[in-house]
Amino acid sequence: MNQSGKRKARILVVDDEADIRGLLKEILSEEGYEVDVAANAAQARASRARQIPDLVLLDIWMPDVDGITLLREWSAAAADGCPVVMMSGHGTVETAVEATRLGAFDFVEKPLSLDEIAAATGLSRRQIERLFKRHLNCVPKRYYLQMRLRRARELLLQTSMPIIDITTACGFQSPPHFSRCYRAQFGCPPSAERQSRPRKPGAQLEQTVPPGV
Repeated sequence: MNQSGKRKARILVVDDEADIRGLLKEILSEEGYEVDVAANAAQARASRARQIPDLVLLDIWMPDVDGITLLREWSAAAADGCPVVMMSGHGTVETAVEATRLGAFDFVEKPLSLDEIAAATGLSRRQIERLFKRHLNCVPKRYYLQMRLRRARELLLQTSMPIIDITTACGFQSPPHFSRCYRAQFGCPPSAERQSRPRKPGAQLEQTVPPGV
């Protein structure tokens, strides 16, 4: 309940990236929403079983069970009519169409823009910018760049995903743009970072893209 006695709207954020969960919870909580977060489908199911949210922000690429499968499960149950906004780092037209067919309220691509966050949460760009400055001492553009670069570094060190695919998955315009930003943040280009990673004799790197890209 808020000070006027009205129930706070409850939003469930489902995303395997801790940065995304933390950022959205910080922004939405500051604006008076009750926010629950889940890192995977099991946690999302448990949260929804405890209390039906007023809105779900659901990532598509997650470990174990992906967001489309979870949306299909909820759509088949058709119990509460809770609107779901799908989020994806590298969604396709086919994925967006399938999500819409299953009842998704909207489909947005990550990294989320200020306009997309504003549209999904009912906040203004100015409100979001103030919240970033107050809690993170950083403008949204800079924070998102740092978050994308941290994700790119994880992919470089933990997978064999091609650098050009990492460039696209993490939202950079081109490999040269990615390389410049990466060097400015970490002091070396992506190719040198990958070459420097430790390897165990005979070990093979993960071939698949980790969930949440």
